[in-house]
Amino acid sequence: MPYSQIASQKGNFFEKIVLNRIAEKTGYEISRAREVTDILETNGLYTLNKKVDTEFYSTRNVGFKVGMLKPDLILSTRANNDIELSVIEIKNSDDLRPHHYVQAYIYKLTLEKLLSESTGRSVHIRIMMAHWGKGFYPEDEYESDFELFRKRLARMNPEAITCENYLDLQTENSLNRILQEIASLQANTSECGSCPGADRCGHAHGNHISR
Repeated sequence: MPYSQIASQKGNFFEKIVLNRIAEKTGYEISRAREVTDILETNGLYTLNKKVDTEFYSTRNVGFKVGMLKPDLILSTRANNDIELSVIEIKNSDDLRPHHYVQAYIYKLTLEKLLSESTGRSVHIRIMMAHWGKGFYPEDEYESDFELFRKRLARMNPEAITCENYLDLQTENSLNRILQEIASLQANTSECGSCPGADRCGHAHGNHISR
């Protein structure tokens, strides 16, 4: 079995355990939000999988465009008539990398824009990363064997091995700068001729396209 498939199995299994843990801890069942505004209706935990067409950080030549909104989980709560959403991203890793945080931050920006456009009001959104605690991730003989990973994880206490941490403002500012740098990149058209999607891409014809 290719390692990429094993990695996917391990990630899905870890995510399932963490989702169950969050549901038990909050007392909410996980519901599916069919529309973005559904998460504002009542307190609870929601999954959301929706195609969107949102662009951030446009420059003269390039824009950063989002086509799919699929956070692992959203926690919706109310306090003093204010709505607070927590975008929860679950990562099967004890060493989070910048791209993990960028993905979660993009979900936050997308939600902010879509909710503002739909309701005309701002909603406070936080980002929470749920992941392995340092040193708990099963490595060595468990690295490429899903069954060993599954059996070991099933015996472990999710409360003891997983961490949940909210992003601070300094981290969000760094992510904001990273996205603006990405948006400022120029497309490399030197390999357009060999690209199977060249006939559907504006770059191949010298036109503007958002990336």
